[in-house]
Amino acid sequence: MSEDKQQKLREQLIKEYLEGKHPPEALVDYEEFKRAIDRRLLEHKAEVSRKQNRVIRISLVMGIFFLLVTLVLVYLIVERKTGNFQVVASAQGIRKIQLGGATIHLNTDSELRFSGDSLNPGSEIYLDKGEIFVDNPGGDALEIITKESFVRIFNGTVNVMSRQEYERITATGSDLYVKHGDSAFMLPLNSEYRDLAGQKSVHSVPNPAGPGSWRNGYIFLDNEKLPFAFEELQRSYRIKIEADVKSDILVSGLFRLSIDPIEVLRTILPPDYTVTTTGERTYRVTKHADL
Repeated sequence: MSEDKQQKLREQLIKEYLEGKHPPEALVDYEEFKRAIDRRLLEHKAEVSRKQNRVIRISLVMGIFFLLVTLVLVYLIVERKTGNFQVVASAQGIRKIQLGGATIHLNTDSELRFSGDSLNPGSEIYLDKGEIFVDNPGGDALEIITKESFVRIFNGTVNVMSRQEYERITATGSDLYVKHGDSAFMLPLNSEYRDLAGQKSVHSVPNPAGPGSWRNGYIFLDNEKLPFAFEELQRSYRIKIEADVKSDILVSGLFRLSIDPIEVLRTILPPDYTVTTTGERTYRVTKHADL
C-alpha cells in the first residue's frame, strides 16, 4: 500500500476514533495511539492480502479445470477420427477389398480408414483422399464418409472421388443418399454430384461405364476443365505436365493407360497447342504462338 493511502486510512481511523466509532483506550498518549492505528493498518493490509490470495487460488483452480476439460474434448475428437481405426492405402496401384458381399476398389494414391479391427458391413468407412469404386449387391447399406460428404449405398455401384479441392460422387448403378454440408438429397441413377472448389452441381452421366473404368486400366474424362484433366493424367501416368493454358477449355474422352501419355495430351488439347518432352516423364504444353 502506498504512503498516501496509508496516510488517508490513518486519518480516517483517527476521525472515526474521535467520533466514538472505536472504543477509546484510557490514558493513552499520542505515541501509543499511533501504534494502535498502525496495528489496524497492518490488520487491514493482511486482510486485503488474504482476499487477493484467495482470488488467485480460485482463478488458478478454474483455469486448470477448464484446461483439463479442453484436453479431454480434444482427446475424444482425435480418438473419434484416428483411434481404433485401420488404414488401407494404395500408393502405387489399385487395391481390391472384400466387405461381406460388397467389393471396394481403391485407385492409385487413395487412402481410406475403417472403424474396428476388421472391415465389415457395420464399419464406418472414411475416404481420406483419392477415389474408390464400390459394388454393393444388396443386403446391408454401406456408408462412405469423405471430408465434405456422407454417402449411403443401398445396393448397386458408386464411384466416389475426394481430391484436395473437389469431390465427385457418381451413381453408376444405383440411387444414392447423399449429405453434403447442409444439403441432403437422393442422387438418381446415372447422375453425378460435383463440388469443384465450392461450385456444386448435379448432372447426368452419358457414359455410366466411364466412372470407375480406372479399375480396368482406363482414364475417363467427362467434359473436364484442363487443370483437372492434367491432374488426373499426372496421377495415373506418374508424369509431370508443365502448362499455362486457359482453365475454361473442356475435354472429354476414354483412354487406355497403355497409350503413350503424349498421344493422350495431343488428342485432348485444341489444335493450337503443342506438346513436347522436356525431361524424363515430363511434358510441356504450349500454344503455337508461344513457341
